[in-house]
Amino acid sequence: MEHRLNTPSLELELRRISLGSSCIGNERVRIDRNGRVGFSRNERECAHDEAWTGGWQQLGILDSLELRELGEAIRRSGVLDLPALTIDESVEGGKRVELDLRIGSKQRHLAVQNAPCPAFEAIVQRVLQAAADLRYRP
Repeated sequence: MEHRLNTPSLELELRRISLGSSCIGNERVRIDRNGRVGFSRNERECAHDEAWTGGWQQLGILDSLELRELGEAIRRSGVLDLPALTIDESVEGGKRVELDLRIGSKQRHLAVQNAPCPAFEAIVQRVLQAAADLRYRP
């Protein structure tokens, strides 16, 4: 039987969005409070009024230790203290990465657009790695 080990609940959605003319390749990863991980990638072009064309693929469930470690990494990273928007306005095109995050009672919406932000990038990579690990878990 798994126990949550007094870990604050964690929910997040990560979106990687091209700022070019095409939405193909845009990705989303969602982790719900029960550790269920979903992934979506646009494989076809979006209509004018839609942002996403890819449906959700359920990858699996993070166990309580994996959720706790992810939550601890988020808290230690400093990402919760970042400004809501970090942008380099001198860059045209590129990408925008958004993270909607709830950890315990704290909620944040963060977006980084074409700007270096090591703490944010580390958490993005951690979330993407967790999804990839589930996708290829036996």
